Amino acid sequence: MSQEKVFDTFVSREEFAGNAKLSIAATTNGSQVIMKDGVVAATISKKLQGDNINETAKNISMVVVTFAIPFANAKDAAGRNALPCLMESGSTWATVDI
Repeated sequence: MSQEKVFDTFVSREEFAGNAKLSIAATTNGSQVIMKDGVVAATISKKLQGDNINETAKNISMVVVTFAIPFANAKDAAGRNALPCLMESGSTWATVDI
């Protein structure tokens, strides 16, 4: 089984946000996302997520982060268009075929 690449490029927080305001929001099902001017704009890697949004904000403030930008046609596990993902800069990925 081959692994399809999901991320096209990586950008800094400044490049991603531009002049927009970024914030963290928690959904009713417990997911945490990045909002850009009040609109869901990115997911947050599990490594950076805390038990609540305040803990997540602290985790994010303690590391250098990057936004992984998906390919235009990338889909998430539910088949929706993939969102960018906030992750620690320098994160590495390993995949295993199953």
